[in-house]
Amino acid sequence: MANNIKISELIPKGAPLSTTDLLMISQETSDGFESNSITGAEIIESAQEGLQRTLVSGTSIKTINSTSLLGSGNINVQGNPRTLTSVNGSNLTGTTNQISASVLIPAGTLVSNNSIFINDLLTKTAGSTTSTGRIYINTSNSLTGATLICTAGAMTSTNYIQRVFRTYYFNGTHLLVYNPTSQLSTDVTAGTITLVAFNPAIDYYLIFAVQNSNTTPDNLGHTRVIVQIYD
Repeated sequence: MANNIKISELIPKGAPLSTTDLLMISQETSDGFESNSITGAEIIESAQEGLQRTLVSGTSIKTINSTSLLGSGNINVQGNPRTLTSVNGSNLTGTTNQISASVLIPAGTLVSNNSIFINDLLTKTAGSTTSTGRIYINTSNSLTGATLICTAGAMTSTNYIQRVFRTYYFNGTHLLVYNPTSQLSTDVTAGTITLVAFNPAIDYYLIFAVQNSNTTPDNLGHTRVIVQIYD
């Protein structure tokens, strides 16, 4: 006859379960009893597989660059500088000032003493009159109300290429901008400073514009734009 034992009648072990404990489990069969054993280590492992401690970002699990590790997806970890984005712009015809490419700087990207570095490849593949590349900043992806922060060197030939480098230091309230109307490929030279107001709590767009002095076939484009942030 089977032994019917109530849980309340069982005697507690009186000590924590040890990995070296050996428990015997007997079960009545038609011709007697069948016994099996299980170790404390096996019980502990089985219990742990079904349990996971609640993780709290920044408390029981660290963050990376203030980004939570909780949830799905991937977090790219980069050193200094970190690349904000790289985009390919369009070569455009026409004599109006128009957008070839744009880059979003999300709110919270910059903090005081950060710098924005722009590596911009301008190309002109046809036309012989003057074409000009410019960079603006605005709170919307539009040239309306945008602030000029760079004018590249004038491009007057066919099959022409120009590398434009600019660095903008953020002092907490303003971007320090090399004279934006000076037509130069790089700001690695002495020049006047223009202060451009920048609120790091809102979104901004870097706008890469082109303008040709003649119609087709004159064209110009910000073929490759790389934007990096230095801490």
